[in-house]
Amino acid sequence: MEEWYIERFVSSFSEPPREITLDVDLFDDPTHGQQQLTFFHGHYDQYQYQVRAITAPRTTSWYCPCCLYAPPMPPLGFVDDLVRVVTRLREKFPTF
Repeated sequence: MEEWYIERFVSSFSEPPREITLDVDLFDDPTHGQQQLTFFHGHYDQYQYQVRAITAPRTTSWYCPCCLYAPPMPPLGFVDDLVRVVTRLREKFPTF
């Protein structure tokens, strides 16, 4: 699914972008019952998934929604996500 989002994001450009602004956000997704891989978050006082979403505000595109499992580490995997996007942009636009 992540690859689909990345492809959608890269396909939104008809020419190489001069710059890309990315916004990285975390949000909680409360869980109910005995769902696997959830964790208790003391600040929210609930069991939840922690979701990281990377968006590009100027393109109104999202890419790379990622569910972080317990214990959540928001930066974990972020650089890998960026490398995948830049690699795809360079495949489409060799001068990027």
